Amino acid sequence: MIIFGWGFKTNKIFGSKNARCQVCNNMGFTYIRTRTWFTLFFIPIFPIGTVWGKYCNICGNGFKMTKERFFAELAEHRPEPQAVFAEYDAPPASNAQPEYDAQSAADYRES
Repeated sequence: MIIFGWGFKTNKIFGSKNARCQVCNNMGFTYIRTRTWFTLFFIPIFPIGTVWGKYCNICGNGFKMTKERFFAELAEHRPEPQAVFAEYDAPPASNAQPEYDAQSAADYRES
């Protein structure tokens, strides 16, 4: 007896964007890809369907779209990555030892 099915789904979140929802007029969408898998003995074997879409973070309504439109909308107004710590780079390490002050050491021992 072979047990097979196709109801197993996986989701991959590609990011979020501030855009106005057509249903609730709030701002915020999450872009997601959902795949439906063919399963054999409850083990996913290969994907049999892919849905590209976005859903509102507030009301939860989803909107299907083509793969091309999905990536085009996601790429709009995306900020360029920046070097966050560029201005805080550490100075180059030196092998110089701190100067030893004999007078300070003597004053410390006396107190």
